[in-house]
Amino acid sequence: MKILKKLNSQWLVAGGVITVLTLLVVLTVMALSRLDIIHNQMRNVVTKTYVKSELLNALHRISMQRLFNLQGMLIVDDPFNREKLYQDFIFLASEFLTVRQDLFKLNLSEREREYLDQTREASQESSKIRQEIAQLIVAEQLEDARSLIHDKIMPYYMKSFGGLQELLLFQKESKRISEGQANDAYLDTQLLLASSGGIALFIGIIVSIVVLRENRRTYTAKNQAEALAEYREEVLDAMNEELAARNEELSILNKNLKTTIRDLKSAKYNAEIATRTKGEFLANMSHEIRTPLNGIIGITSLLEETSLSSVQKDYVQTIKGSGDILLSLINDILDFSKMEAGKLQLENNPFSIYECVESGLDLIAARAASKNLELLTSFSPDLPEKVSGDVTRIRQILVNLLSNAVKFTETGEIHVKVSAEIISDEKIAITISVKDTGMGIPKSRIQMLFEAFNQLDSSTTRKFGGTGLGLSISKELSQLMGGALWVESEEGKGSTFSYKIVVGKILSETSIYLQSNLFNQKRVLIADDNSNTCDILHQYFNLWGMETCISHSANNVRIMLEKNNYQFDLIVIDMEMGGMNGILLCQQLHSLPETQHIPILLMVSFGSIAWQDEENRVLFKTYIHKPIKIKNLYECICECFDHSIEKVKNIHPQSIESIQTTGATPTKEQKPLRILLAEDNLVNQKVALLLLQKIGYRADIANNGAEAVNIFVNQQYDVILMDMQMPKMDGIEATQKIRQEYQNLPRPYIIAMTAHAMAGYRETCIEAGMDDYVTKPVNRDALAEALQRAATAIEERNAKS
Repeated sequence: MKILKKLNSQWLVAGGVITVLTLLVVLTVMALSRLDIIHNQMRNVVTKTYVKSELLNALHRISMQRLFNLQGMLIVDDPFNREKLYQDFIFLASEFLTVRQDLFKLNLSEREREYLDQTREASQESSKIRQEIAQLIVAEQLEDARSLIHDKIMPYYMKSFGGLQELLLFQKESKRISEGQANDAYLDTQLLLASSGGIALFIGIIVSIVVLRENRRTYTAKNQAEALAEYREEVLDAMNEELAARNEELSILNKNLKTTIRDLKSAKYNAEIATRTKGEFLANMSHEIRTPLNGIIGITSLLEETSLSSVQKDYVQTIKGSGDILLSLINDILDFSKMEAGKLQLENNPFSIYECVESGLDLIAARAASKNLELLTSFSPDLPEKVSGDVTRIRQILVNLLSNAVKFTETGEIHVKVSAEIISDEKIAITISVKDTGMGIPKSRIQMLFEAFNQLDSSTTRKFGGTGLGLSISKELSQLMGGALWVESEEGKGSTFSYKIVVGKILSETSIYLQSNLFNQKRVLIADDNSNTCDILHQYFNLWGMETCISHSANNVRIMLEKNNYQFDLIVIDMEMGGMNGILLCQQLHSLPETQHIPILLMVSFGSIAWQDEENRVLFKTYIHKPIKIKNLYECICECFDHSIEKVKNIHPQSIESIQTTGATPTKEQKPLRILLAEDNLVNQKVALLLLQKIGYRADIANNGAEAVNIFVNQQYDVILMDMQMPKMDGIEATQKIRQEYQNLPRPYIIAMTAHAMAGYRETCIEAGMDDYVTKPVNRDALAEALQRAATAIEERNAKS
């Protein structure tokens, strides 16, 4: 092996030397070839220069000889010799032309060619003079000939000789330069040859060094490769042993993994069962709790409308309030369960954002009044009236925030602000803020507010109750509606909870009470110690084109009246003001002749009764409950100004909605319906019958689903109020049997009445063939609306048939 390596090194060195020698030979041949080319070029240049010099010398000699012949013809007396000189003169002229033609054939410079052209032209011009001189000499008129030679010929030849002399000197110089260039080229060629040899020698040395280094590197690389191969063999053996150990471990892990997968499948199956069980448990618990709640809330609502003493009424309201709180807790837990399961679905229906917010305030007004808290609401001018979204969930968030505000605020006010922001041609972002003057929230606990089952005060001695789900649910709902919920608070200075939701735009006519300039040139005086209430009223009055003056105290009202010469069309007075209440101020104004004719609008709080006395009732034109609603305020002002709806329509004939009495429900005389109530619970039967009686209807009773089917077959009904959970046959089965087996009978309008409130249950009822859905505890207004929808559907069906 070593001998082969040595032979390879020698062959590499020999190859390098042969390459260098070959390069030297090639460079030498190229230099010699170049030298031969330069030599031939210089020889041609010298030869041509020598020929031109000889021809120019010949021209010079011929010209001199001709001049001598002319002069000899003047000197010689013998005619024969004179004739001979003349013949020589003529012969030299021919020879001159021949030499000149030979010169023209050569490679002449521009200067040489210019000179020959001049001599040719001068020769042509002087040829006549020479002939004339020759004739004069032949005629022996020698003096005239001498004169012509001296004047005409001699200057020409002198000029010609001078030019020839310059050309000869030029040719000598060119010859000398050509010889110098030839010598320089020869020396350059020798230098090139020497440089080529040096370069070739240098390249040879470099090649030798590279070859030797490459040989050494190759030898080292081979040694390293052999060592690496031996090392790899050792590593490969170790890896094979490690791989065998890992294979054994993987086999064990694979067995364990299969066991784990089997356990996970079992755990998943158990979790699914537990989830279903949890859902069924919540559904059953909802039904079982809502069923007695339906009786409690329904009976107390009916009892509250009867003649009761103040103590009895307080007891009834306490029972009803406790039932409402329990129902709210159940609803929170069900909503949280729906969100956890991802089954909470939002509705998308048109609604009025004004009515949504104001109805939310109504739900909390009694609790706020019990703590003497002022409830305020203001809407931005650019807020649209009609939008599209889930009005129930939007109001649910608002009521939750209002409930917390009332709970944590002891004195002061709660202000609800509503604003809008245009997102696109089809979407609007609405922001609703609830600002209170309560205890505030420490910064360290703000982030914990929105966690489920977390409360601001979690101690065992906590003052405020609740499940801790309200804010968590509200935040989740706002996010589901494309927005967010956040809070700004400072401990001891109150809090502001805000939520943003995205709703759809609806193009609709503006309600009459939201139109501008309804009461132009009317002047109104506002008397209220709450500046925010005054600002809200000023905003509404300004929209309607009314001029507003504000007094923040009752004592200052007379001063402002006198200052304005009693020129007011309306006076708005708050019932509760410091120093002097609204009734006393009304009495003063009623006693003044200047103000007796001015109508007074009294703002009263929820639960206030002093203004209801008959003797006080004559002091003001009409009253309005707080929190003030813009629609109610519009109606009260129309009443104060004795404006009828028709008169207002004349002002804005393009879009006016008639003012309808709220809470109107259909009666038996208006929409007669034959109703069957399928309910197994006696208390719920009683509650439902009493609610129907309040609305103006009566119903027959079926104690279970099977009985309901039999009664319907024997005596057809327009509407069936169907409970879901009943013995013998539940509501779903009874509905399906009526729809499938008795299609020949008139189709009844079936309304589900159920305590179930889990996600998807409404859809289950509709798929079973029911037409509507009412949850327990049954609300009288909700039941009345469902019956009204039933009556409308029946009328439409009868009209088609």
